[in-house]
Amino acid sequence: MKSRFATPFLSALVSLASLVAVGCGVDASDIANPEGTSTEKSISPTLPAEQAASPSESSGTSSSPTTQPVGALSALVSTDVQAPVDGGTIYGTLLTPRAANPSGKRVILISGGPGAPDYMSRVAETVALAGHSVVRFDARGTGRSGAITTGFEMIHAVLDVDAVRKAAFGDAAVVIIGHSFGGLVGQYFAASNPERTLGLIASNSSVAVGKDQYAEWYSSSLEWMSRKSKAMQPDDGDAYAKSFYTAFGKAADTTKSDAERKEATKELFAIEWPLYFHDPASAPPADAEFLAGTSYPSFLGVTESVKASDPAALDVLHSAKYAGRFLVISAEDDMFNSSLQWMLIGRLQGNAKYVNINNSGHIPFMEAQGIQDEYYGHIFNFINGLK
Repeated sequence: MKSRFATPFLSALVSLASLVAVGCGVDASDIANPEGTSTEKSISPTLPAEQAASPSESSGTSSSPTTQPVGALSALVSTDVQAPVDGGTIYGTLLTPRAANPSGKRVILISGGPGAPDYMSRVAETVALAGHSVVRFDARGTGRSGAITTGFEMIHAVLDVDAVRKAAFGDAAVVIIGHSFGGLVGQYFAASNPERTLGLIASNSSVAVGKDQYAEWYSSSLEWMSRKSKAMQPDDGDAYAKSFYTAFGKAADTTKSDAERKEATKELFAIEWPLYFHDPASAPPADAEFLAGTSYPSFLGVTESVKASDPAALDVLHSAKYAGRFLVISAEDDMFNSSLQWMLIGRLQGNAKYVNINNSGHIPFMEAQGIQDEYYGHIFNFINGLK
């Protein structure tokens, strides 16, 4: 049966939606979804079959309770991070364990979007409670870093990550955990800063670099938005999608006032973000603070910069010096479908380990507790194995 989304109107919608739907999430209550198990896959049919171990296969897995006991966060020290950059200051938060962990790593979290403020506090707390020092931050133009009004290109995103690294950890090498679009920023950071990158976890990561890969993402996004929108509004999925289209049009309309465009940006993120969950109809309301911190200059500018980029800039990631330094995590019900994830695996070639989590949407760390546990199990197996 032909999807009702396969119409000229909705083709135009997804063309616009694909600019925004590069991945974001908000802090919210846990979602009651089925327990998940991962499917481990080889790197590629023609590449070495290097696989990520399941959590039970590694004796070095950290103790990392995702249901935090009362008072658990008192074991952490929270410090404000201010990183001066071109155009202003990037603001973040550093969490460190009160009890020193000799094998602890220095970790930077990069949230998705673009145009979305940090939404990874839950990840930061869980990783820090496992004995690692973790910093998260609001990307330029968003949240606490909203005073920055220029520099919305990938090169600035990479330089901002390095500025955060210096402000939080000095000259030390770091583990990057980049979610969704943040995973793409992490790839660029690793490619340009190999000596500063201990490891990279590309979680549910974007791959759309340059016009050809962007075109493949466009095709995938059409199917994804059709399927998930119907789950939200089975009787009239077109109406749900049209509400997103209307909000997007206002956000991109240069004749609108700044206040109108900001409000439209909040609206389009609120409309779209439930689609990132395995069961979008059960998703809680979008977090008001998160929505208030979104930025239309960021999501419009950074995406256009990526579309114009040369994919060859990331070719270095499959060189020998990156061997064993990448983990790719995807999900069964992700906006980045299996073909896009294989594109990412092909980019990293034999240097990557790959796991796919069943019964999870785009944001595993906000899904059911069992899915969260598995997600963190893979993360800690990988981090603990880095030297």
